[in-house]
Amino acid sequence: EFSGAIPTLEWDVFLDPHLVWRLEIVLNEKESFLQRQKDAKEQQAQELDAADPGEAEKTSEEAGQSAGPAHTASAPVCPTEERLLLSYYDKEIKRRTKLLVDRLLIAHGNVLQIMIEQTGYLKKYNFSGVQRTQKTLGGGMCARMWLAVFSEAMKFGLGFDDEDEAAMGNEGGDGYDGGESSEDGNSLRSVDEGGFREALPTNSSHSMDDDDDQNPAGPPRKIYMVRNDTDEEGNSTDDGSLSQTSPQKHTGQGDRKSRRKMKKRKRLEKKKKRWNITSLKNASVVADKSIFESIDILKKIMRERYPVRLLLDMKSRHVSRRVWASVVDCLRESGARVEGVASFFVEEVRDISQYCNTRVNEIIFAHSAGDMQQLCHKGAIKRGDKVFFNAGSLLWDYPDLSDSSVVGDILWHRLHPYFDQQEIKEGYRFKPYARIQSRGGSSFLRSQYESETETCDDSTLGDDESVTSESLFTKLLVSDRKRRSLGDIDFAFEELPSGGTCSTIQEYKERYQLSLGLYVQEFAIDEVAISLLVRYVNTLGREVFDLGLSWGGINGLTVKGIQPGRFTATEGFWNQRYVGMSWRRDLKPGSAV
Repeated sequence: EFSGAIPTLEWDVFLDPHLVWRLEIVLNEKESFLQRQKDAKEQQAQELDAADPGEAEKTSEEAGQSAGPAHTASAPVCPTEERLLLSYYDKEIKRRTKLLVDRLLIAHGNVLQIMIEQTGYLKKYNFSGVQRTQKTLGGGMCARMWLAVFSEAMKFGLGFDDEDEAAMGNEGGDGYDGGESSEDGNSLRSVDEGGFREALPTNSSHSMDDDDDQNPAGPPRKIYMVRNDTDEEGNSTDDGSLSQTSPQKHTGQGDRKSRRKMKKRKRLEKKKKRWNITSLKNASVVADKSIFESIDILKKIMRERYPVRLLLDMKSRHVSRRVWASVVDCLRESGARVEGVASFFVEEVRDISQYCNTRVNEIIFAHSAGDMQQLCHKGAIKRGDKVFFNAGSLLWDYPDLSDSSVVGDILWHRLHPYFDQQEIKEGYRFKPYARIQSRGGSSFLRSQYESETETCDDSTLGDDESVTSESLFTKLLVSDRKRRSLGDIDFAFEELPSGGTCSTIQEYKERYQLSLGLYVQEFAIDEVAISLLVRYVNTLGREVFDLGLSWGGINGLTVKGIQPGRFTATEGFWNQRYVGMSWRRDLKPGSAV
């Protein structure tokens, strides 16, 4: 279902280290040139200020000695040559950045490749390894090829062909504004305004940017194609031949040329029909369109100024902020909307907007809520930062192995001969640090959410068999709701021991004025866990997690077969549980670590 809002896509990106090195050469050379110019101008100004009429009576030897160093110093380049050199540097930087963005690799990488990337060594070898990795195992494809496939898929799915493209091109941009906008327009909004999401399973249906989405029409619902049965001279060819009453202006050799043109055109039309069938396959092998051309096609199809909205997760380590800023500017010039850049390392995204033409959101990724807590106490997270962490850390934390009852409970569930998956899912509890003290309005939101879920019970979908046959999507919803009614499971919190206290995420948000968001690993979460998280964010969590919950799967559905096991947890935390830090209950915002 199209809601009218363009979701923001997260790209995990690797940069080719060789192309990064080539771009760094020009950036360093330009910076060195500007520094030399600055030093020469300052030295020249100092010499002019030091010139005194009383010193003119010096001897020629003294004057020569004093003037000797000034003559050896390099003089600043004249303004005309300076403009020409800077223009050359800018053009070369733009050319090399475009090549770098074309070969930007959209991939996550496997665990070993990510570990090697952190060291900063063997970068070329590691990048080539990510390129060769299968797409289902952490590999990916280049940005240019990805956008070419995406544009072809949209054309195929909506029945958009070359005739429609030409017709919309003649309309002069009706339905979208293809021009450049002077405003940055890259602010992440709250959940109420449709904040950052891959496919947000909350009850927000508004667009991320109210100013850019004035046209609520969205993609065309139907596309009508009108056959034009005329030849190149405008004569009707309904009967398969030229009109007998039309004057024949060319005879002899001209007739033969026109017949050859007609035959050639018919052959091309036949080939085009065959090519259209495998256009997606051809686009996935060879990207015959540039990034700008692919985005331009998407603009015409979706009738949006920014049909591609991106959040760049920087997987390449030890790359300067100047290079990342050049990548962001190049994507924006190509027509994409870069909502922000994110990294698990704060120093790589901090103040990156200083190098961009317009401001870009700097987002900090954390593995767990405990990581966010530690970054706040270390001073890495500052007031007003935007932070995302894994929502699975709200349902799982390191167990207290010093408590015998906790160890016994773990052994009971792992070694019991009759393992009950449903018992594990019904035992999900939010941790004490996830508690939220309502500031008013949460009770209304919760009752509103419960009333919405009550209207979508099994009876509304299961009684009418004609409804179930309408679409595959509806059938999946029916089978999922028949298997278990998730509305009966309500979220609950773990109880603290008597006399115990625990700091909360809400306290850190209010102390540091943070903008918080959540994400999960979609391939490692079951239907009960995501249902609890969605209900939590849509009710109590709206006051704390203003950036919402990011969901990269189909809205309202989970992958079939993901269930908890004896040694497998499916609350969406996945392997991040082994690198994320535990929440320290004794720490308070502002206290020393």
